Amino acid sequence: MSRGPLKFKETDVRRFLRAFTKEGLPVAEVMVDSDGNLTAVISEPADETNEWDDEENGKTRASLHQ
Repeated sequence: MSRGPLKFKETDVRRFLRAFTKEGLPVAEVMVDSDGNLTAVISEPADETNEWDDEENGKTRASLHQ
């Protein structure tokens, strides 16, 4: 018994994710419903600092988006 034609393709998901990534929005989760509609859950941007990035060492906070 077949499941029928696919409602979406892997390339659809890649394009969907690429659009969010290009805008600098971190995607935590992608959901696909039975109709093939894609929904993205946006996560909070991660704090880009760590214990070595401090003013004592003369280092500044790095930026991922230039």
